[in-house]
Amino acid sequence: MESVILNGIEVKVGSLVRLIDDSNIYDIGPISETIIRPVLYGYYIVRGFAVSSSSNGSFLLEGINNKEYKFPAGTFEPGFSTKRFIAVTPLNHTVSKEKKKSIIKIKIQKEVVESLDLETVSCN
Repeated sequence: MESVILNGIEVKVGSLVRLIDDSNIYDIGPISETIIRPVLYGYYIVRGFAVSSSSNGSFLLEGINNKEYKFPAGTFEPGFSTKRFIAVTPLNHTVSKEKKKSIIKIKIQKEVVESLDLETVSCN
């Protein structure tokens, strides 16, 4: 698999996605104790596609590297179903309220403080 379509946008390796559903991610069996999971509403870069029994595929994510586990379909690094993510674009990416509060606004006003007559100023 080289790409998938999420909310009408092609997502491939290097694309930015956001996790919108973390319900029941590998929450049963021995894998549930050791797997590193993505954080709900977190932003991730797709680093690859995992072997998956899901017809929609699964993402491997930058910053989340799990060891290989043995599954009925074989031994491989577990991915996270593409159905749990949305593609992030400039149009649907919003800045959080905390980030908005950290913006500093500076207002500069034009005014003449004092004018100097260069003929009367000594350069010595």
